[in-house]
Amino acid sequence: MNYKLINLRNILLFVILIIASVGNSFSQIYKPWKKADGPLVTRWTAGVNPGKLLPEYPRPQMVRKNWENLNGLWEYAIVGKRDAQPVSFQGQILVPFPLESALSGVKMELDTSKCLWYRKNLQVPKSWQKEKVLLHFGAIDWESAIIVNNKLLVTHKGGYDPFTVDITDAIDRNKTNQEILVKVTDPSEKLPVAHGKQVFKPSGIWYTSVTGIWQTVWLESVPKQYITGLKMTPEIDEGNLFLEVQTNDNLPNYAFEAKIFESGRQIATIAGISGQTIKIPVKNPKLWSPTSPFLYDIKVQLKKGNQIKDEVASYFGMREIEQAKDHNGVKRIMLNHEPIFQYGLLDQGYWPDGLYTAPTEEALRYDIELTKLLGFNMIRKHVKVEPDRWYYLCDKMGVLVWQDMPNVDTETPRNDFQKHTKASSEQFEKELKLMIDNKYNHPCILTWILFNEGMGQYDTKRLAKWINDYDTTRTVNATSGWNDKAAGDIHDAHIYPGPGSPEPENERVAVLGEFGGLGMAVSKHLWQERDNWGYANFKNASDLTQAYKNLLVNLRSLVEYPGLSAAIYTQTTDIEQEINGLITYDRDSVKIIPALIADVTNNLYKPLPKIKSTSIVIGEKAIWKYTVSVPAENWNTVLFNDSVWLNGAGGFGVSGSERSVSKSPWETKELWMRHTFNLDEKLQNPYLRISYKSKFAVFINGEKIEECQGQSNGYYYFAFDGKEKESLKPGTNIIAVKVDRSESNCQYIDVQLVDVEKIKN
Repeated sequence: MNYKLINLRNILLFVILIIASVGNSFSQIYKPWKKADGPLVTRWTAGVNPGKLLPEYPRPQMVRKNWENLNGLWEYAIVGKRDAQPVSFQGQILVPFPLESALSGVKMELDTSKCLWYRKNLQVPKSWQKEKVLLHFGAIDWESAIIVNNKLLVTHKGGYDPFTVDITDAIDRNKTNQEILVKVTDPSEKLPVAHGKQVFKPSGIWYTSVTGIWQTVWLESVPKQYITGLKMTPEIDEGNLFLEVQTNDNLPNYAFEAKIFESGRQIATIAGISGQTIKIPVKNPKLWSPTSPFLYDIKVQLKKGNQIKDEVASYFGMREIEQAKDHNGVKRIMLNHEPIFQYGLLDQGYWPDGLYTAPTEEALRYDIELTKLLGFNMIRKHVKVEPDRWYYLCDKMGVLVWQDMPNVDTETPRNDFQKHTKASSEQFEKELKLMIDNKYNHPCILTWILFNEGMGQYDTKRLAKWINDYDTTRTVNATSGWNDKAAGDIHDAHIYPGPGSPEPENERVAVLGEFGGLGMAVSKHLWQERDNWGYANFKNASDLTQAYKNLLVNLRSLVEYPGLSAAIYTQTTDIEQEINGLITYDRDSVKIIPALIADVTNNLYKPLPKIKSTSIVIGEKAIWKYTVSVPAENWNTVLFNDSVWLNGAGGFGVSGSERSVSKSPWETKELWMRHTFNLDEKLQNPYLRISYKSKFAVFINGEKIEECQGQSNGYYYFAFDGKEKESLKPGTNIIAVKVDRSESNCQYIDVQLVDVEKIKN
């Protein structure tokens, strides 16, 4: 036997295996990017190009010339939280798409015991040798560490705010490539941190979690002293712009020059000192509004003598938001001293291919353009903060924005949030301040929303007052829906499907923060074929459109009386298991028929009539017949004999209900109520005035005219549409109410009937 030949053969086999292994590793790391499989794509998915990904300058309100986009393919590794920095990486990930998205190419969940590492080698342009080099991250969810050439430079917490790392001293000028490492961990809903709608196990109103880099990453060169920010506040009455220029060392000793341009023509020049607020006259200002979103350009130069050290370009809009009373004495939101009804879409900013990240700017623009096309003038950005370019597009297109602070919890407690620690509340308030600071200059933003439906709600009055004092240029919605604490500028109700309106107050305006939610499943355009839901479901576009029109007819009545200032329809798109969008999740199909809703939508914005008189048909002193035993089927008609029923005054419920007064005890699961009244003639504009903490349905002469569930935090108004008005006739009428307890310790109902005489303009 030739042992030398066998040994040689074994050596050759070993070498071949090594080469194959290296080849496999090489092909794994450098193989072409491919989208991971997912349930849905959008029309823009195919246009995603790793070599030219979201190439637009990411910060339109402070633009410099010298910058480089770092979006594209990075290496990634997933290791244990306590493991050392990885030596080898598992593959490529497409930045800035989050780890869990199909467009990342990975589509993998990161549990709380693991961490995600990114790596990229980059070249710093030779022309930047004498400049500072800044590394910008639009957003990383949630906690990140930035390491450059093995030097830990920054750790950052928060999933929604941009941050900047000065990497100048970490750059090795003798090396061609500089190594950037990013380490990420993400607790999502497992800890009380701001996470919005993302959870590990999506269901109901909660969607797929998002981890890692999800907004643009870029490099920028700046001089030793440079501009870090601009704060611009318009004053329309006197025609001024107040400008503060902020610099990297925050010392108020750098001279700057600001130039303002109107449609390309320079109209003002003024000099100032950094750190100080100066006043720049803007004569005969063109005011920014949804119908005329005019923007002025501004250029700011940091100077040393006649030498320009730094220069940024920006823009601003001249507009003012306030609350004031209209000609009926109702407090409303005013834009540029005029009442403006704001009709918006609840926009959650999710994409089936990119999750938190839109595949392209064209896609980002599409949702906003469609919002305007369907007749809305406002978007409520729901518990998510978008990239700056989204707000820029709203500024340019004239779409008003209500901006939510992302929530820290998925529960809706009746009392203040109990899970906060000192550290978590400090982090929440830090992120709240950063959101306001980072978006302050956008004219489109009219309202800050502090808490949504009690999720993570705490210290409401203190925090609402802090926002009011910190940003005096906007309104504050302390609590959108549910746990109203009589704080801020707005009393906000959520009523599904609705619509309804809280009562305007002397100090706060009334808004409908969420309503609608009409659902329709469109086959082959669903995230999942089963277990989908909407607040009310329809089978075809015709029926859905008619139901939507009916909502808007009643909504207009509520704008006129009691004086609703804004309403937000749920929602822009389907999202995962939710099918209550006006368009499908893949943005392929508009579910309603736009041509059929144009008239009723435009009617929402017409001038307000004057209210001549208000009469109480059924008031707080009314005596009701009631029972807690199941009655006969015709219990809600005039012919029913209720002589054996009990007598009681409204409201009915458990004593001690917040903002409710129980005159008649009701502690059983169900309640049936009837009240007989006479009319000499038809009512002109009838409204139900109801305070409730239960599920209820209201019938007039046997016809159901309203149903709702939840809690109202005071009295809410529901308008009668044309058909419902016909149910009220001269002579004897019966109003009947069926009530179901929501919770054992949360039940209350009081129903009144109001008629309003209006004088048309």
